[in-house]
Amino acid sequence: MPLFRGKASEAIPADSTNSMKGYVAANISITKKPAYREVSIIVIDCVTGDTLYKSQFRSKARNDFAAHNHALDNINAYLVTEGYVLHDEPTTNADLPSITSHLKGGRW
Repeated sequence: MPLFRGKASEAIPADSTNSMKGYVAANISITKKPAYREVSIIVIDCVTGDTLYKSQFRSKARNDFAAHNHALDNINAYLVTEGYVLHDEPTTNADLPSITSHLKGGRW
């Protein structure tokens, strides 16, 4: 059984580099400071591994989620102007909100 990258109907074979042309991967790194957040963005081409876009800025956001959304806006603006497609969700070290189910089984 061949390995696939991507999700559902957009999945492509892992060994096929020709079909990865135009796809990029992104990384968002957020460092907490008392008055601001330092955000660094790196966008990498999936085929060649070259760095296509690199950005560092300070965000006055009070939490990681707002700084992460600001970084996503910058990435999406770059992708639209250059005509690239984001392969998967950007990796990040930020504390993003998540929904968890009831983890403990108990008596009601």
